[in-house]
Amino acid sequence: HPAHSIRLAGLTLRLPAGFTPRDVGCADAASPGPGQPVTVLQSWAAAASSDGGCLEASFSGAASVPPDATPVQVGSAQGFETSSPSGVTLYVEVTDSGASTAPDYLVLTATGVSEQQLVTIAATGFPG
Repeated sequence: HPAHSIRLAGLTLRLPAGFTPRDVGCADAASPGPGQPVTVLQSWAAAASSDGGCLEASFSGAASVPPDATPVQVGSAQGFETSSPSGVTLYVEVTDSGASTAPDYLVLTATGVSEQQLVTIAATGFPG
């Protein structure tokens, strides 16, 4: 795949300048917190970083979207965004490909990028 993109489960996301794919996840987001079971749905799928910034993509079920998340349009998909001092998280609805086990949301977590930049990155995987 191109040097400046990450790919998972058939989606290709173009990365901003300075970001490159990595084989390891962001240190803070790569492991579940105390009491959280490690499941396939919580495992990260791809990551990239630049100048201290970090971006991770993973799949999760609908229950993971916080009730206070802000709805945002992400290309042709519906997304929900949250922001905290530790970074920005974007949940994007994934169209069911017909498989009953299809993921419900693509979850992008990032530090070192703005909310709008994260939406722009995610939208490259969901062209309208």
